[in-house]
Amino acid sequence: MTILHTSHARYDLWYHLAWAAKYRKKVFIQTNTKERVKEILRAIALQYSMTPGVVECFPDHVHLTISAPPRIAPAQVAQILKSISTRMLLREFTWLRKQHYPSCRLLTNSFTPPALELDN
Repeated sequence: MTILHTSHARYDLWYHLAWAAKYRKKVFIQTNTKERVKEILRAIALQYSMTPGVVECFPDHVHLTISAPPRIAPAQVAQILKSISTRMLLREFTWLRKQHYPSCRLLTNSFTPPALELDN
């Protein structure tokens, strides 16, 4: 992987984040919904100077790897991605709001924080 840089730092920070749909409902079953989730997460990441890696959608949760500048904390990365993507998905897929989430909360409040992985 390449070393990225800002005006005052060089970094190669990669986070593996995972979060679930509220109540673990299987909302990411349809192919078009899965693909749209991936597109939205990649677009948001690029908009906030992050580099998206692998994005995987499972029926009830999402996994992604992402590189972010050191000025953005891992919890803030998750907050940015979850809040904007939820808003966009509920606006675009009205069936989500009608059938599952009238309270406008698509994803859980928690996320799985990044784990340290060392290459030997």
